[in-house]
Amino acid sequence: MRINVTLPDDVLQRIDAFAEAHGYTRSGFLAKAVEKVMALETA
Repeated sequence: MRINVTLPDDVLQRIDAFAEAHGYTRSGFLAKAVEKVMALETA
């Protein structure tokens, strides 16, 4: 599903750099990060 998200430019640059360095797409990285945070909150 496509969504629109507003992020500060510096945060988006850090996300993109991290994702690229670790073999993720931006969307794939964000999905993985959200899953991890939600797992911590429900543990």
